[in-house]
Amino acid sequence: MISAICASFVDVVLSTRASKALHWGLLGKVIRAPTSFFDVTPLGRIVNRFAKELNLVDKVLPLQLYQYLTAIFTVLSVFASMAFASPYFVIAIGVVVVGYYFFQWYLRETYVETQRMEALSRAPLFSQLGETLRGAATIRAYRKEDIFRNVNYYNIDANSTERLAQKYIIS
Repeated sequence: MISAICASFVDVVLSTRASKALHWGLLGKVIRAPTSFFDVTPLGRIVNRFAKELNLVDKVLPLQLYQYLTAIFTVLSVFASMAFASPYFVIAIGVVVVGYYFFQWYLRETYVETQRMEALSRAPLFSQLGETLRGAATIRAYRKEDIFRNVNYYNIDANSTERLAQKYIIS
């Protein structure tokens, strides 16, 4: 129980510190960016980047770290007991670990590229939504809600279609 409480405390402290560091680092870079950056980069892409990265650090990373450490300790204890029972097993494990390393190295590049494509497909959706919200009064004044609603539906469909295509291309 004491180790679980300590692990939770360390998890909260480290994830809060990482989240603050990432947020202030991103904000500092955006604030110091030249004006030309904002001319070519839609606001939706910037907000998307902040939201995505901070969500990963706040929610996904602590859970993944906990699961990773649990899996590592479980696997190490199983390997230790198997190596104690059968010393020849250590040789087979060495071959499997080397094969797993090369397999993971190959898949990591694919995963990073898939994440980049997903972020790019979401940027127009966030950008159009932000622009629509900023111009909502004008849109209502000219009664063009249907046009912007259809553009929003199109962007949602495009984003969903690209995600499905990525899912089936990768697998």
